[in-house]
Amino acid sequence: MPLMHDVRGVTLGEAGDLALVSYEGNAPPQTWYLNRIPDTRTQEDGPKYQIKLSKTYYPMSQVEFAGTSHFGAYKDTLVLAASKAGEIYIWERSSANLIHTLTVPSKQELTGLAWNPKSTGNKFTIASAMRNGMVNIWTTNASKSQSEKVLNHRQSDADDSGQLALQVSSSGLPRLEVENQPLG
Repeated sequence: MPLMHDVRGVTLGEAGDLALVSYEGNAPPQTWYLNRIPDTRTQEDGPKYQIKLSKTYYPMSQVEFAGTSHFGAYKDTLVLAASKAGEIYIWERSSANLIHTLTVPSKQELTGLAWNPKSTGNKFTIASAMRNGMVNIWTTNASKSQSEKVLNHRQSDADDSGQLALQVSSSGLPRLEVENQPLG
């Protein structure tokens, strides 16, 4: 099936039934259902799939995206994408609701984003890369309450860092809130 935009990258979901497609420029990422067609193949052919658009993930305003988008969290419940302006967008996959925007504290262009696929539950690690070579690492740590996590931000070449609180909503999805205390 031809797509309407230049594809930058494709990430397959954990279960193999979803594809997250990233595009060049300002086209937002999309998830597509991958439905395997019952076995009608010959020995030379591989399996065939029918694809169907699931969701489109829009930021609050039009942006130029950077790098490939990623699934995140347990059972791919989140979609992550980055803009060249230094914002990291986090959507709930099933509803396409934008649940948080992280801003990288640098005036440099963001060039890529990586997600640690070994992250489990509400613990996760995100890495972002900047044009000047700076790498930002965002991780969660346990906090006072079991329903609250702290998303720590560290830069590879900076003295000050920020701290974000990650609270799990009643739906089981993470909710991020900014804390005003720097990391020690």
